[in-house]
Amino acid sequence: MCRTKRLSLVSFLFFIIIPALQAQDAKNVKELEKDLKSLEKQLFETRQNQDLLLQQLQEKIAELEKAKLKKEQEDELKKLLEEANKLKVVEKKEESGVGKKFYSGERQQSGLNPNISVSGDFFGAISSSKSKFISQPSDVSYGNNRFELRELQIELVSPLDPFTRGKSFISFTKDEISIEEAYMEWLNLPANLNLKIGIFYTEFGTLNRYHDHALPQFDRPRVLVNMFSNSGLGGWGMAGNFLLPPLLWADASSVDLSLINGATTIASPAKGNLIYCPLGILKITMI
Repeated sequence: MCRTKRLSLVSFLFFIIIPALQAQDAKNVKELEKDLKSLEKQLFETRQNQDLLLQQLQEKIAELEKAKLKKEQEDELKKLLEEANKLKVVEKKEESGVGKKFYSGERQQSGLNPNISVSGDFFGAISSSKSKFISQPSDVSYGNNRFELRELQIELVSPLDPFTRGKSFISFTKDEISIEEAYMEWLNLPANLNLKIGIFYTEFGTLNRYHDHALPQFDRPRVLVNMFSNSGLGGWGMAGNFLLPPLLWADASSVDLSLINGATTIASPAKGNLIYCPLGILKITMI
């Protein structure tokens, strides 16, 4: 009887309690799986949020770099524009023809001092010619078989104001000291007129205005020497230069009129030394 009770109890435990425990374990496993899935879902969402945040940060960095590059380009462009404006101001000052500032007051008087320069012109010549016309110095020849200083020249140029200029050229040679040129110039007068009064070389041809040391060759062209000697055409007088309106065949045209008192081979001693044509020495220049 007791044995039968025991077997009944064991059977009860085996068929009732054990299945209940197994059911509890299955329930715990399902809850664990559910928790794992929930955790996996949270991790996936967290990863998506991180990827999105990383993408936003990269876009923000790209925008900042683009803005930085644009700012550098704008600064560089601004710098170039400032330099261009400075160059434009300098060009305007140069075009205005005013190269010297003028100040009032005692201490600024040195600004009116002339620009002084000195130039020397040496020459040497050797010739086998026996002709005195060629070998002996004269008004039309410098002579041969010698080496000497042809001329020492002192130049004084001074802008007295933006529209007035004074120029003097003093020549020192073996035989004499002379004033080659000494005149005043007035620029930008009404009617596009430039006026010159004093001692000067006229605008006769291309080379007459050149001093000896500035000639592109050693001596003056023979045609000028035969007419005006080695000294060139010049003297006391006045000259005007008119700038003409643009013409079809030239960008700039001017007319030069000169009236001088000079002693040359074309001036008749009987009529005096006044050199003139109907309007003086007329020269038309086209550039």
